[in-house]
Amino acid sequence: MLTKFSKIYFLFLISMILCNSIIANSADRAMVERKLTENRHFLEFINIGISNFGSDEDKVEFRKRVIEYYKAYQLFLRGQYPESFEKIKETHLDIRILYHSIIEKYYLPDLQSLLDANAAKIVSSRDERAIHLLKLGYRDLKISRVKVTKAYNFNKFLNSMRIHFYIEAIKYIRQAKRYAFLSLIESKTPISEKADFKLQTLDDVLNKPEVDVISDYRRVGNSLANMINRKLFLDEYNYFVHHDDNYGFIASGKEDYFKTVITTLRPEDWADNAPKVKINPVPGNSLQK
Repeated sequence: MLTKFSKIYFLFLISMILCNSIIANSADRAMVERKLTENRHFLEFINIGISNFGSDEDKVEFRKRVIEYYKAYQLFLRGQYPESFEKIKETHLDIRILYHSIIEKYYLPDLQSLLDANAAKIVSSRDERAIHLLKLGYRDLKISRVKVTKAYNFNKFLNSMRIHFYIEAIKYIRQAKRYAFLSLIESKTPISEKADFKLQTLDDVLNKPEVDVISDYRRVGNSLANMINRKLFLDEYNYFVHHDDNYGFIASGKEDYFKTVITTLRPEDWADNAPKVKINPVPGNSLQK
């Protein structure tokens, strides 16, 4: 027969077990929700590269990854948190492979080509500022290669961390391409148009008009358009697509493929994810006839 103390101790143990179970379930839910948010960020980030440069094969692979994301989200909504987490882990592996493919096929070769193609012109211009910007571009190219190597050789069970390294690599590549554009613009700008060489009087300094503050994106884009229109250099590199991508935008004339995938999803795309439930016919229901 249980004593009063034993009963209290027994009830205390039961309450602790129930509390731990509730806390564990809530932690699982919070973790899965956080991972789903992270997963969507991975897809949205690489969507810019897919939309701007991706081939039809790349888009097919990207569509598969989006469908897997929504399958994991569907499991989450049903409260199947362990199954949703496993689906997320499987998706991370495929997304990592997609990131590596896009970087190796488009981002790194394009950056190398842009730097190498204009290096001779920039060095021959003997413009110190342009040469310095070119050096910064090559520096960031090297850093991006290190990031890609680190992502490739990182722990194979931590694919989300590997994807973060790939994201850092793409950011460095975009920054390097911005430096490459700036160095080209600087080398082709006539000396008479450079602010450092313009003749200014005291009245010009005292009565300087207010300058409109514009973003770097617009300023560099305007400079590129001005140079190309004046035939100071040719648009042999499809500069404006890369310029938009450098600032995280989908280029004009390109479709946002993530939106396209979402709007064309069908229920049968995740049919294998649906629970197998047998529905008995209801007497008198016209829909069952």
